[in-house]
Amino acid sequence: MKILSTTSLALALALSAAGGSMLVSQPAFAKAAAPSYKLSDPVRKAVVASQEALKKSDVATATAQVNEAKAAIKTEDDRYVVGSQLYDIGKVTKDNKLQAEAIDTMLQSGRVDAASQPNFYLALGQLSYFAQDYAKAETAFDQAIKLNPNNRDLYALAAETKYKMRKPTEAVDLIQRAADLPDAAGTPVPQDWLARGIAIGVESKLAEPVTKLTYAWLTKYPNPTHWRDSLTIYRDLHTLDPDYELDMMRLQRAAGALRGERDYVEYANATYLRYPNEAKSVIDMAVRSGTLNLAQSRNAKELADIAAGKIAADKASLNTKVTTAKGAVSTADAYASYGEYGPAIDLYRKALTMGGLDANLVNTRLAVALASSGKKDEAKQVFASITGPRAALAHYWSIFLDQPAAAAAAPAATN
Repeated sequence: MKILSTTSLALALALSAAGGSMLVSQPAFAKAAAPSYKLSDPVRKAVVASQEALKKSDVATATAQVNEAKAAIKTEDDRYVVGSQLYDIGKVTKDNKLQAEAIDTMLQSGRVDAASQPNFYLALGQLSYFAQDYAKAETAFDQAIKLNPNNRDLYALAAETKYKMRKPTEAVDLIQRAADLPDAAGTPVPQDWLARGIAIGVESKLAEPVTKLTYAWLTKYPNPTHWRDSLTIYRDLHTLDPDYELDMMRLQRAAGALRGERDYVEYANATYLRYPNEAKSVIDMAVRSGTLNLAQSRNAKELADIAAGKIAADKASLNTKVTTAKGAVSTADAYASYGEYGPAIDLYRKALTMGGLDANLVNTRLAVALASSGKKDEAKQVFASITGPRAALAHYWSIFLDQPAAAAAAPAATN
């Protein structure tokens, strides 16, 4: 029986946060240097009066005058200058809504040069977001990204806006696009962004987008906690057969990502009947680490005792003559559970020539055996050939094998 495991506290917090560190505190905006503008007389007089009042900190008069100017707009130059003055007032009063209106007014004038437009739309998006005008923020961010798709700083708050607009698929896609951009000056996409994108996807049960995002998370920030979270999330979002569940747990062990009594007991429960040595080694590992105390865990003690009692007969069965593909795989699995990868590799390859079995399952275990015996390149070639549902597991393994620090851990059960 599958025992659902909770993800890490960090990811749980990311799921409930209102954006967290993805949000920026101040809009990144600077008005473009103003060229000469031809203003209609009423607008010019009112704007000058508003500027003079603002210099004296007379916000009420400055606002009244700029509103007169706004009502008198006749040309696009008028519109831009009025928007500029509105922005200055909004900045002094720290009024996000007014600043957003001001930037929108300047953009509508058509007087913002092309080089400055991404910056304007970014600021409009930020200010609109903080003013809780999410529809306007969404439109602004979409335009900013369209104009400058390689600016990673645009994506996080844009994704949070999509989430506010109840568009989780688009939100996760934006984080994925940010992750896919080349690392800026060697700095990868912030891991908090990835965690937030994953959390949004989990909340909305977006299985495949979440899986893809965990690839980036593990590639850029590999650690046991992220491995456990990623594999647990995958298992929770997919319906897996028992063999696939077990192979996921094996990768979790290889990555040093088994945590707590639940993980170890679930693993032992999945292996004690067919692979008793593997079950015993997992329980022994938990005992050595202090995770399990057999005197206090009746379930674990029973599993350990049953597994120990089956090892002798199980090991003796390795000498049984193999006549079928199913028998070849079963015997290969048993050899692998004792860390005898050479015979296991030979038998997996023999099974593939005999046919009649799920080649993707056999290739998964062949590749793991190759990796466990130090044949990393061969293992990656086999993993690359795997298709169907197991392609995700193969991809996770390939990511794991590309990380020297993580790969130092023993990839499979041994004595």
